[in-house]
Amino acid sequence: MRTRDIRRIRKKRRYGYAKRSPARKGILSLAVWLLAFICLVLLILVAYVHGGSAGAYIGALGLMTEFLAIFGIWLGADSFHEPDRSYGVSQIATGLNIITAVAFIIIFIIGAV
Repeated sequence: MRTRDIRRIRKKRRYGYAKRSPARKGILSLAVWLLAFICLVLLILVAYVHGGSAGAYIGALGLMTEFLAIFGIWLGADSFHEPDRSYGVSQIATGLNIITAVAFIIIFIIGAV
């Protein structure tokens, strides 16, 4: 066989894949995680500056931020149902939201003891 014929046969075997855009709810979940993480860092800094006695308002804000991280988990999990989308951002955002939610739970347990 000639090389031209081999190239033509190889061309017939190629498969094309459409480039998929990331899931919208996955991107929103990542934005929610970023907001929750920034709030977590700010709450830790405020508690450190006040010597551990920041008050009930900071605790209430921390609890609301915990619910924000749980909402990010829900958004990330729901984004896997979007058809013809890439789920890489969704997987990363869901994992980061889970880590942040667990960090909040550990902080609340340590604070309650």
